[in-house]
Amino acid sequence: MNTAERSALAIFLILALLSVGAVSDSDGASSDLVRFSEVNPYTSYEGFSIYNYGSSYVDLINYSVTDGEGTITFTESLELPSKTHITVVKGTDADDWFSSRENVHAYGEDGIVKTGNFSLADSGDDLRLLNGETLVDTVCYGKVSETPEGWNGDPVSVNKNRYILRTAQLDTGTAADWIKTKPGYSNLPFDQNDKIECKIMPFTFPECDGTPIYETLSEADETIYISIYQLTSLNLVALLIDLEERTGEDHVDVSILLEGDVLNYDMSKELSLMCSIVDAGGEVWLMTPGDSDISERYNYFHNKYAVVDGETVVITSENWTVANMSENKANRGWGAVVQSTEYADYMKAVWDNDRLDTFGDTIALKTEYPEISAYEGTLTYIAPDSGYSSHWYDAWLVPVLSPDNSYSALKELMDGAKDYIYSEQLSLGSNYQEIEEDSPIYWMNSAAKNGVQCRFILDDSMGSNMDEAVNFINTTTLVDACTIDGGDGFNTTHNKGILIDGNITWVGSVNWTETSFMNNRETAVVIYSEEVNAYYMEYFMTDWNNNKVSDYQPPAITGTALTDGSHLFTVNEQDTSSYLWTLDDGEPTETTLPKILLDNLTPGDHTIKVTAADTNATAEYSFTVDDEEIAIDEEGGSSNGGLMAGIVAALVVIIGAIAAAFRGRGNKCQ
Repeated sequence: MNTAERSALAIFLILALLSVGAVSDSDGASSDLVRFSEVNPYTSYEGFSIYNYGSSYVDLINYSVTDGEGTITFTESLELPSKTHITVVKGTDADDWFSSRENVHAYGEDGIVKTGNFSLADSGDDLRLLNGETLVDTVCYGKVSETPEGWNGDPVSVNKNRYILRTAQLDTGTAADWIKTKPGYSNLPFDQNDKIECKIMPFTFPECDGTPIYETLSEADETIYISIYQLTSLNLVALLIDLEERTGEDHVDVSILLEGDVLNYDMSKELSLMCSIVDAGGEVWLMTPGDSDISERYNYFHNKYAVVDGETVVITSENWTVANMSENKANRGWGAVVQSTEYADYMKAVWDNDRLDTFGDTIALKTEYPEISAYEGTLTYIAPDSGYSSHWYDAWLVPVLSPDNSYSALKELMDGAKDYIYSEQLSLGSNYQEIEEDSPIYWMNSAAKNGVQCRFILDDSMGSNMDEAVNFINTTTLVDACTIDGGDGFNTTHNKGILIDGNITWVGSVNWTETSFMNNRETAVVIYSEEVNAYYMEYFMTDWNNNKVSDYQPPAITGTALTDGSHLFTVNEQDTSSYLWTLDDGEPTETTLPKILLDNLTPGDHTIKVTAADTNATAEYSFTVDDEEIAIDEEGGSSNGGLMAGIVAALVVIIGAIAAAFRGRGNKCQ
């Protein structure tokens, strides 16, 4: 690890900490603002970092850290400037990321004295920071026998080869202040209050044929930095070679970070195309090739973006493949060109962080494949002439990253929805299909219970058969869901787009799977603009309305008040042997027909629920019985014949309302 790389990593980690603001002293235990900022128990050079969140320097003499079995004491004057950290470790090694950074001190150096059996247990431990006898800070992780002084609630959860990092703006003395992370992660927050002003040109696949990407890259003057899962378009590679081979003021430096082990895909042709770019003078790095035995930072390097000239960013849900970047039938996806130096700087910092070879998982193409040959076919760039165009809009944005913040960002956005949440996704992870509290569908359903209209589209074009998941959503939640097949319009619905409340749009590479949220490198952007939201809404509604794969209809109840004061309830027929009806909190009544007649109902509000016995699909219907209905029954009475006549009349007139809880939802777009 050279000096420049060490400095870059140190700066990136510090910026991640500074970006969340100063930690406040919530318990008043100490007037200073020195706190634990990192705890790393999993390497041979284990240790901890403390950070000065205050506005002036702190002398650490007489400070100490204890785990209850041993103590690390600062016995000599050691100044910690404002907004800086110090790392204290068991030992140092030039190849170890944690102990080779700047401002690292080993036990026994610079007046840092170890006494007793101080050791960070992998399974769990607690650390306390003291200034003399005064408790300043406490952190607790993993499995511990009892809660230490200064800590509240459960410990911070940990995994092997991860470490914990403070990210909170306030020191609450709880696990909420911390995250578990991994060496090389960027750990950047999602903050809706820190929006970036920009200009945005939205576009969609397959309509664009890659035109906005070609045009943006072809206009580069100095640099192009690409980070992507797949780049197989021959025409795009030809353009990048042309830019790299230009001389003088027209020369453009091209640098690419590429996933080195694409799932179930032979990369040999793609790697030869990358070799052609390297032979032209470009730079190509692979993120953990398939034959590598290195423990990579990310399960998959799945993002799709480019930073151009430090001013413009292109970000998409789609890979830059032959189909997506030509007039061939491509996927359904969304993309955006963003003009903003601030956002470009942000994404370039992410690119630089991922490019570091400090962790051994980023390898130069020809270092990994020294015998590789360039592509043997013809590579000639032909500018697109499809005539596709879009518009530029003034907007604001907030960046989103996996594994940094995409999961928490999505929940925050859904929790704040007021009017609607529309989402179009390639997939829904199997664990999220259970619709428990960790599922985005659960969050959508929670919003729907508060009156937010929720629509959810899943792909079903390649045998994925998401019908079962969608039917489950439709029969157990208030979310309207469907699966779609693009048919003649497009191949896979590969999108990962979200529309909220008319002015919030999510565009990027994040699938709704645990791996995508927690373990992949993914990039997305949340755009704040009514015009941009309306642009994508047109395509969402086209997909919602025009693509159907199932005639399934969930239960929906119709209620009819008859002239004799009784009530007839009918449910649309289901694939079941019988129906179980429950009025309010009473005992269920079984019928073999999809209807039930109830009389002698008391005035007031009631709810009737029906369950299709063989599928457990349910529906509810709320209604009110008023005094006038009861008066009719008391005055007029009824014979069985009169009752049947009333039923027949009611069925002919078809008076009633469809249950509001289901709003006519089905496994189809409507």
